[in-house]
Amino acid sequence: MRPDAVYCRHCGVKRAECEASDPASSPGNLAAPQAGFGLAPAALAPAPPAPAFSCRPLGHGVSDRDRDRDWLDGRSPKANPRAASFQRLNGFLLRTHMTSLLSALAEDGWLEAWEKERLCCHAREPDSKWAQTFLRIYMRFMETDDVASFVAALKAQIA
Repeated sequence: MRPDAVYCRHCGVKRAECEASDPASSPGNLAAPQAGFGLAPAALAPAPPAPAFSCRPLGHGVSDRDRDRDWLDGRSPKANPRAASFQRLNGFLLRTHMTSLLSALAEDGWLEAWEKERLCCHAREPDSKWAQTFLRIYMRFMETDDVASFVAALKAQIA
């Protein structure tokens, strides 16, 4: 059994010990009867018991905008350290991707060195407002494949 199989994927709370020790309810157990392998429905194992607690998705009651801002800043719900770790990694990868794109544009002559440096400084800031602006510009670029418009929109952010 995988170590993370005893935690709820939504809230990170450890499941009841009886549920975790039941081999038929283990998600990683390949020996348990599975649907679609030529077994009659009567031969299938009964469904595992439902957890005794409520599993609401993380951030329940939080707006998407606040959750996105928290994600970009690396902040996370206090109740789930695994989510916090993933969010920090995701924020780091996003900033790295932004600076890599800016460096590639500079190497290809789309941006001057000082423009690249200023935009990269914005990308490294923990402020999510600039990152959200970059993502909107980048999404527009992905839809249109218009590099000149992408660069013009980025240059407009320098001022």
